[in-house]
Amino acid sequence: MPGRKNSRLSLYRKTTGQKRIMEESKERDLCFFNQLKELSTLYEKVKLAVILTETLDKEHKMYIAPINQLRCALDHVFVGINQTNDEQTAYELKEVKEHLTRAGYDALELLTTIIGEQIIDSLSRCS
Repeated sequence: MPGRKNSRLSLYRKTTGQKRIMEESKERDLCFFNQLKELSTLYEKVKLAVILTETLDKEHKMYIAPINQLRCALDHVFVGINQTNDEQTAYELKEVKEHLTRAGYDALELLTTIIGEQIIDSLSRCS
């Protein structure tokens, strides 16, 4: 029965290795989730700026620049979810933050333009 003992040992090593890999994967997923959760505050601010821009615009237009940046951020989230390389995951999260920041800048730039135009319209009615 030596062959049977070796197969049990082989099976034990295989299942132990699989458990270790699963634990590492869970730990990596939790780390990714926590880092993504930290970005949720930035996302909420950007979302508010985009909504405010669309709300204050007279025609209630949807502006493509901030929406495109949000789309790009979401793409990096999903690429990051599927990464097994920690360096690549960190890169994807960095890209998420950069796109969210760019979306915020784009929305705030549009917002200042809209508010500026409203001020000019209000002043022109007064004179």
